[in-house]
Amino acid sequence: MPKVVEIASTPPALSPDDPIGKAAEALRRSSCNALPVVEGGCIIGMVYEDDVFNAVSSAGNAKIRMDEPSTMRVCEIMRSRIPTINVDTDVEEAINYFMLTGLPALPVTDESGTLHGIVSRADVASALCGALRPARVAGMSTPLGVYLTCGTHRGGVSDIGLFLTGSLMGLLLVLSQGLVKLIFHIIDIATNSNLLSLYLDASGLSASRSIPISVGMLGLLLQIYFFFLILRFLPLSGWHGAEHKVVHAIERGEMLLIEKVEKMPRVHPRCGTNFVAIILLLLSVYIARPGIFVLAALITVVLLTWRRLGMLLQAFLTTSEPSRKQLERAIEAGAQLLKRYQSQPGLKPHPMKIIWNMGFIQALTGFATIQLLCWLYDFIMYWATVGR
Repeated sequence: MPKVVEIASTPPALSPDDPIGKAAEALRRSSCNALPVVEGGCIIGMVYEDDVFNAVSSAGNAKIRMDEPSTMRVCEIMRSRIPTINVDTDVEEAINYFMLTGLPALPVTDESGTLHGIVSRADVASALCGALRPARVAGMSTPLGVYLTCGTHRGGVSDIGLFLTGSLMGLLLVLSQGLVKLIFHIIDIATNSNLLSLYLDASGLSASRSIPISVGMLGLLLQIYFFFLILRFLPLSGWHGAEHKVVHAIERGEMLLIEKVEKMPRVHPRCGTNFVAIILLLLSVYIARPGIFVLAALITVVLLTWRRLGMLLQAFLTTSEPSRKQLERAIEAGAQLLKRYQSQPGLKPHPMKIIWNMGFIQALTGFATIQLLCWLYDFIMYWATVGR
């Protein structure tokens, strides 16, 4: 069972001399219905939503609302004798504090009186129901299933799955590049041109002419297209869709039941596909090589439309409707993440641990491994050819 300090929120603190209007606005913006009043680093009182509302709604204080909104101060309405909950108190024990005081929220302090946050009855109830959720969840689809993380905790497949994702991306890149070379080679044979040579020159950055660079950019766009097209027909796109559905369910506070999760969208606004979209748009602008004014207009269009293009790429290329088995496995990953988060919602690991949990290092390692193997193959073939 977590400690109250792990589920406590940290709303903005007030000072005794703050105007009541500042307290009202801070309460409106805060997710908590109570704010601490702090002086010298220690809590000296609390201001509740009811306190502010009663002060401004009474007939005798009508001038507060209109003529002199800053005349009343926080010190005039705050509650000074508020019991506090010690940081080492667990959630179950906190029930007694709320039952005895009848207050909707209480401050959490240590032995020295230093404030560590505010815990509400809703916080305690959510923890006891096993309903605590991280504000944001990230994820990655892998050949072995779904990986999910909130930074501090993780669930789903192991690091091997993340490594294999990077490896698969590397293989798809090599395969799509091979298809582009094959197409250019076929065109060369049919038209007696030298597209493949120009493409290879541009790929190796060994030419300064605009024609091979343009052919290289065209080849790159084709390579990206083939990459996504192949990906669309792999099981990975189904895992990707399942991952997004579970992330949506968690972030919306839905129960991880298959009948709930399957109704979730399979596109997500924070998916990495969106960043690929802006690269594609910028490449298209580069290939067009417009004048300065047209360039400025096109860049503006790119900045306004890249996210929409990313959503379209997700819908038609990088995700597909997951199978029931994929949904069930993704739900298991989500349940594992939530279980770990709910047992330690206030966990603060080392920043490097958070970076590791994001999964990019493992995936990049897999991608780099494939690229290294390809380079070694080319190196061996080159020396084998020279040796002849």
